[in-house]
Amino acid sequence: GAYAAALRREQAGWRVELGGVFFVGHRPAPLAETDDRRPPLGATAQSSGQIERMVLWLDGEPAGARTVREQPFTGTIEARPSARLAPGFHVVAVFAATAETAGAAAWPFALEG
Repeated sequence: GAYAAALRREQAGWRVELGGVFFVGHRPAPLAETDDRRPPLGATAQSSGQIERMVLWLDGEPAGARTVREQPFTGTIEARPSARLAPGFHVVAVFAATAETAGAAAWPFALEG
């Protein structure tokens, strides 16, 4: 499994942001198995506020993703690995923020060998 959390800095320190952004349409799907060595990566974030920023990582590294905003309260982030991935498990993590809240999600997928 994989887990991601958004953190917010406050006067007393950092706190985990537990709500406000919901992710759907994970690509590849969580726990999916694929033989595509450059699979499409991404997710769609939804919130009650305008999505202002989105970031995507693959295996802990920024993935050079692009963000598409179809509606003010929805944003989609998309990427494709620049190089072929090795067989085995990989992890995608995404982050999205509005002016008031943020959220993060992570999920593993497997490349067949």
